[in-house]
Amino acid sequence: MHFLEQDCLWYQKEAVCFEEALPLGNGKLGAMVYGGVRHARIGLNHDELWTGVPGDGLNGVDKSAYLEAQKLALDGKFKEAQDVLEAKFCKCARVAAYQPLGDVYLDMRAEVVENYRRALFLREGLATEEFVADGVRVTRESLVSYADHCLAWRVSVSEARDFTLSMTAPLGTDCAVDGNEITVRGVAPTFSPVQNTRNARDTAVKDAHGMRFCMRCAVVTDGECVGADGVIAIRGAKEIFVYLTAETSFAGANKHPVREGKDECALSRAALDAALARGYGAIRDAHIADVSRLYDRVYFSVGDGGCAALPTDERLARFDAGRGGADPGLYALMFNYGRYLTIAGSREGSRAMNLQGIWNDKVDPPWSSNYTVNINTEMNYYGTLAVNLPEMTEPLDSLIAAIAENGKKTAEVLYGARGFVCHHNSDVWAHTVPIEGLAVYSYWPFGSGWLCRHLMEKYEYLQDRDYLARVYPILRDAARFYLDILTDVDGYRAVCPSTSPENYFVVGDARVATAKSTAMGMAIVRETLENCARAAEILGISDDVCAEIEQELPRLMPLRILPDGRLEEWYWGDGIEYPEHEPHHRHTSQLYALHPARQITEKTPDLMAAARKTLEARGDDGTGWSLAWKINFFARLCDGDHALKLMKMQLKLVAPAAEKNMHNGGGTYPNLFDAHPPFQIDGNFGFVSGVCEMLVRCDGDEIVPLPALPAEWRNGEVRGLRVKGNRLVDLKWTNGELTDMKVYDA
Repeated sequence: MHFLEQDCLWYQKEAVCFEEALPLGNGKLGAMVYGGVRHARIGLNHDELWTGVPGDGLNGVDKSAYLEAQKLALDGKFKEAQDVLEAKFCKCARVAAYQPLGDVYLDMRAEVVENYRRALFLREGLATEEFVADGVRVTRESLVSYADHCLAWRVSVSEARDFTLSMTAPLGTDCAVDGNEITVRGVAPTFSPVQNTRNARDTAVKDAHGMRFCMRCAVVTDGECVGADGVIAIRGAKEIFVYLTAETSFAGANKHPVREGKDECALSRAALDAALARGYGAIRDAHIADVSRLYDRVYFSVGDGGCAALPTDERLARFDAGRGGADPGLYALMFNYGRYLTIAGSREGSRAMNLQGIWNDKVDPPWSSNYTVNINTEMNYYGTLAVNLPEMTEPLDSLIAAIAENGKKTAEVLYGARGFVCHHNSDVWAHTVPIEGLAVYSYWPFGSGWLCRHLMEKYEYLQDRDYLARVYPILRDAARFYLDILTDVDGYRAVCPSTSPENYFVVGDARVATAKSTAMGMAIVRETLENCARAAEILGISDDVCAEIEQELPRLMPLRILPDGRLEEWYWGDGIEYPEHEPHHRHTSQLYALHPARQITEKTPDLMAAARKTLEARGDDGTGWSLAWKINFFARLCDGDHALKLMKMQLKLVAPAAEKNMHNGGGTYPNLFDAHPPFQIDGNFGFVSGVCEMLVRCDGDEIVPLPALPAEWRNGEVRGLRVKGNRLVDLKWTNGELTDMKVYDA
């Protein structure tokens, strides 16, 4: 294979850390290929392996705390309202944590190593290694197959050599070797490890009530296999095939993984037997056909900088130093990499992608590697429909359905409301309650609305009336919740109290998050009600919820512009305006109405101007996902040059050892993972969405080509972008001018 500029990542040294390793996946099983001559490593994940068990997590909290805080906020006592929320309301259970599955190692003796290369071929979904060790040529190739439910690893050497294969698992409780097979079994703890306060591995051994897993590995070789002492010794081999399968006892968000769980041992056994029967060649052919079928749906190019001869880490460093002008192909590589990560991380039947997609090497991952639904989970799927991968959103649909079910009790108990609600964190158990912590993030009853915008948007893209009919009850229940908690606020209807993730204003000497209303909260409420009403109209439904929506929509609190021209983030009433605690905060939540919603458009020029003023005041610096969101904002403002400036900032090389940074440390790791830092995958997907937003806009039936084309992208082409109305678009442009446009049915 050739190292293609837009379709390949490659390096001249093995990975020494997670942020240098290369990702493979089939939605469920994730692999990070580190490579290595003497000690080759592949890190493993299974998207169902989480701590915890089902449960409502309410911890005795009820609606009295919410009503008390509401009264205080309506009286302008914002700090007191926040104190009540933190003392009495934000006291529910924390979410579970996503866990690593384990590692598989292949060791060989080598003294002198030459010509080392490793690569990830995006179109084929293959990770490769090539090198010469002590005069012997060694090649390795690995893949994770969706069709065959396994990891497959081929090793070839020009002269027979000895190897050792072993496996480890941080949550493993039992490892057995039988000839050419290793089986590792284990169980995840029922609690969520937070800030290393408890040792998850030690507790897991004693805890028989958490998620079980079973990982099996088999070796097929022309040499001899001898299994003993937890390893497989492979002697005199010129070719080795390793097959690995894994399953968990997860059977659903509301099924206990022990009492009602799947038989993970039987399932992993069946998958391994099937893989062995199929063989590497058949698995490889089916895998490449599967991945390339999806990958080839879209093509994007803005020029060839001739940089394919550079290793990717050097290429990224060179780009960062030169701010991008000499390597336009890197934009396409990042765009294609994001599409690849969706194909590898989110497939039909898998769980939705979390903060790290499906790739995590820590028992105590940052932010539990959970579903953070005040932007990050949604951003994971921002561009998925636009790059024509609608099947990849099925896991998100499933998560939303589970949250809609569990959120009914949360809505009833905490708010006395119908419908369902979700706060800012969730997990594989579809957690919906406000976690124990601060109101600035925990008290935020708008996750349900933001998630539901995906359901309506998916219908707009696919025009599948049957799909809309299936999800309408979820849209209706999301609307019911907001209809029930709307209250009178200075002549309007609003959700009170309200916060704007995850920002504070200043009252006296105090940081305060709670106000009478917020721009983001009301934009989500308005969108949720409008989407429900529109869905009902399309389906020919007229019910009590539709009548309530018709009554409430004209009374909702509108977006407001501050005297300095910015969009108002919090509403306090009576002409009050408190200073922001952090004017350059990473969240720009008040612009939800600009993106992802479409409430601020060219049809609202005053609000468009206020949105631009808001972004100017916020500043360009930000964490990885924050930079990505700003790319989308400026694309919606038709400012492609500013969007490109932010892309260049996002392509800043960040060292793997960079410490956690909540402010302006964003960039890209050597393996092109988004650097928050630490690693969060949402920035990768926000980049993909940003490119789509820059190249085509679709409002209703109108398709606008190149609405935010940067001046530097003088010549280019894109094929296969999906737009609303179940249509595809191809575009070509020369010297900044559109030369060809084709619109056709998807």
